[in-house]
Amino acid sequence: FKNLVFEAHAVKVNFFFKHILKYMKGMIVITQGLKDVYKQHMPENSIHVAHDAVDITKYKVDVDKNASRQKFGLSTEAKIVTYIGSVGLYSWKGVDTFLDASVLLPEYTFLVVGGKEADVAALKAKYSNANIVFAGHQTPEKIPVYQKMSDVLVIPNKSGFAESELYTSPMKLFEYMASSVPIVSSDLPSLREVLNEHIATFFKPNDQADLAVKLRETFADYTKALDKAKAAATEVEKYTYTERVRA
Repeated sequence: FKNLVFEAHAVKVNFFFKHILKYMKGMIVITQGLKDVYKQHMPENSIHVAHDAVDITKYKVDVDKNASRQKFGLSTEAKIVTYIGSVGLYSWKGVDTFLDASVLLPEYTFLVVGGKEADVAALKAKYSNANIVFAGHQTPEKIPVYQKMSDVLVIPNKSGFAESELYTSPMKLFEYMASSVPIVSSDLPSLREVLNEHIATFFKPNDQADLAVKLRETFADYTKALDKAKAAATEVEKYTYTERVRA
């Protein structure tokens, strides 16, 4: 415990935390929202905010969009809107908002990458519209390909959950930024710590109708969306693991 630094990705002010608090030299937290909680227990200047990060070398690859789509059985002509991540473990991840929007936008293909078989099966039973494709769990090396062959990447985190609104710093956020693909995101404080209107498009959390509107707007001016994506890819260079360790 001589030089103990404690890193927190959630709020856990339990017996263990209180026991080691007196030994802590400092804390690392992944959002300002977490810092606001933990500064009640130790000096604010001992707490450093370090958001999650990405290995951008995985994204320094050229992906043939059409060839990749053909390989995975997807249309080369479709406008593909993609969600990558958990589909059952955390309800606040918002995959239901994403899929509810698919019902309103039959002209787009909604691609869901991730999830255990049972969770995917439950979603398939609930959503039967033909414009949804469930790719299931994929190995990490395939994720950049799925991202880069998409037209839009969505982060549909929900409001009403402290974890989602204040504490999360999703790794997929930084992966999305590194992919140079346009991002449409829930408008939440946790995500606003990294994103802004210059690098992403925001929609009202939990609101599939507004998500549908923002997706239509994104495709209506796709050149502007690509400019935002390019800016996001530059911005994410601040969020590499190397920069995180240095900070």
